[in-house]
Amino acid sequence: MTNTKTNEDVLLFLDGQFDEICDYPKCEETRTHLLTCPACPATENMCEAHAQLAKQAQPGERVVFDNTCKHSVEMVACGKIRIKN
Repeated sequence: MTNTKTNEDVLLFLDGQFDEICDYPKCEETRTHLLTCPACPATENMCEAHAQLAKQAQPGERVVFDNTCKHSVEMVACGKIRIKN
């Protein structure tokens, strides 16, 4: 017996992996980086401008992975992976 909800969740997740727009609210720029969650394997898209802000984050600044795992973590603990020039 298959779990329809689980299959639907997987398909929605996979569909989101091909979205090439920054995941920050109200940002329509093309992604250049992935922001990785330090608490799980989740990643979210970031444009160049948001990636630069993330790299300059100070201890205590938090980010919420709104589109994936919903974790609220310190930005300095997140990975910032360039995927496109």
